[in-house]
Amino acid sequence: MPDRIKLDLERFNRKIRSLQGDALRKYFETGELGVLRPDGKKLRVPIRRLNLPRLQHNERDMLGVGFGDGEVGSPVPGQQHKQGDDGDEPHIYRSREGDRPVDHQYIDVSRRDVSKGLEDYLDLPNLREVFGVNVGGKKRRYSDIRKVGPNSLRHFKRTFKEALKRTISSGEYDPKNPVIVPIKDDQRFRANKETTDANKSLIVFLLDCSGSMISTLDFLQDVAWLADCWIENNYAGTVRRYVQYDHLAKETSAGEFYSIDADGENNMGVAYTRVHQILKQYSPDHYNRYVIHLTDGDYFGLEIDDEDIARYRKFEELFGLPRDPKVHFFTPGNGYPSYFGEKPANYAELGKQNQYYADVAASIQAVTEEVLLKMARYVYEETGLKRLCMAGGIALNSVANGRMLRETPFEEIFI
Repeated sequence: MPDRIKLDLERFNRKIRSLQGDALRKYFETGELGVLRPDGKKLRVPIRRLNLPRLQHNERDMLGVGFGDGEVGSPVPGQQHKQGDDGDEPHIYRSREGDRPVDHQYIDVSRRDVSKGLEDYLDLPNLREVFGVNVGGKKRRYSDIRKVGPNSLRHFKRTFKEALKRTISSGEYDPKNPVIVPIKDDQRFRANKETTDANKSLIVFLLDCSGSMISTLDFLQDVAWLADCWIENNYAGTVRRYVQYDHLAKETSAGEFYSIDADGENNMGVAYTRVHQILKQYSPDHYNRYVIHLTDGDYFGLEIDDEDIARYRKFEELFGLPRDPKVHFFTPGNGYPSYFGEKPANYAELGKQNQYYADVAASIQAVTEEVLLKMARYVYEETGLKRLCMAGGIALNSVANGRMLRETPFEEIFI
């Protein structure tokens, strides 16, 4: 009986996938691209095109029927209660179409089904079939030798070597008539000494979510999500990381990556600095590394000339390389908070390094405050105004803003 239930379930799932495929088929079209040839004739090139539906991303499957805030027996939206003729329990009548407005219709489609639909309609390649490799999987290395094993893995050279050593040591070897007959104890077999990842890959999805992306962000998020589904389904061993940026860059979860709105300024330079930090964690000797950059092409922050490079190098000479952001920050004076967990083995060394970074940060903060105070006093002397308005990242330095209120004639500061 359980086997029959499994077969019925498989047939049901195949039918559902077929219906979903038919529903998704309308989003795939075949268009034409007209190319004018030198002889004046027009060459028409067929192009497969995907008209993206409006996608509602969900990291995990919807819970479905039987889950929610309602109590057992409570009416659901779209149903009406009507008292029975004999005072019996009320009957439930489904409301007619149009009784209440419906804005959208939603259909649950798993990431696996989306991936299968892309493969079927866009003829996406399968690298396992093309190259005959197990992408993202495991491979065996037969680099060890053992005394037992199947005949298919018998190492003939090592077997005869052992037989020769035995024959010579026993005095049976005759140089004039060298006959070597291996026995069972002489047999040697290949064995897998280690198992390693084969063809490991890293993909960093980089998303520009600055204000200039307001008209294209939804489209690029949907395209990236479709590609993400296909990669996840076909190459499960691939590491996927997500970075979003405006004037700041941060690594985020897939759910936030595909749902964030466009806002803020743009600085592509800080984005690639963060990507570079991620790439350094995966050696190119063991990983194929890729970056998928989703942007409208605004490259502010990448205009780096020789003067900028010299300034960055000078900064490193003065203050050293940046600290590892993954290491908890603490100083010997402040101690190691309990919510960090157990103290690392190199606690004293890290504390000394962090104290250096803390001193550098405090020094830069002190200089910044003095510069802003001088600028504010100069502006007041030139204008005589009592209100000061500032913009930009430096205007968010609340400590400096407090000093300007206390130590300059300005009475109000607007950010």
